[in-house]
Amino acid sequence: MAQTTFRKRIITGAVAMLAAAGLAVGPATGAAQAQGTPETSGTISPESSLSTDFSGRWVDADPNGGGYLAFGDENNVSGTDSCNGIGSTYTTAGNVAFIEPFVSTQQACDGPWSPWLLQARSVHHYGLFLTVHGADGEFLGVLRPA
Repeated sequence: MAQTTFRKRIITGAVAMLAAAGLAVGPATGAAQAQGTPETSGTISPESSLSTDFSGRWVDADPNGGGYLAFGDENNVSGTDSCNGIGSTYTTAGNVAFIEPFVSTQQACDGPWSPWLLQARSVHHYGLFLTVHGADGEFLGVLRPA
């Protein structure tokens, strides 16, 4: 229960940070019109201008976690839930990476770990953080740059 509350606080804080930076709703319409640029719809979509560079290592934003995903060359993704090694491939569409089911070791786990990473099927890139979602689109967790 505490971990779920912590994750909700992280998401709420991240969304507030994006809104403050003007990323959650697109550029300010007044500034866009003053510069003679067309007004944008104000929604984040897979075709948005957010960063789509997934490359590198992204760690669980929950300090009680310990897992990470590393997006590498040739659309490979690897990592750990802090106990078992995981690996797969991914494709991208806009700011979303779609992950094929992971191949994983099957060790018994003890201590801080991020078991939700094993269920990751899509990862949404929002510049400063990634949100991780399961097969049914349910929110699983947040990753930040290592």
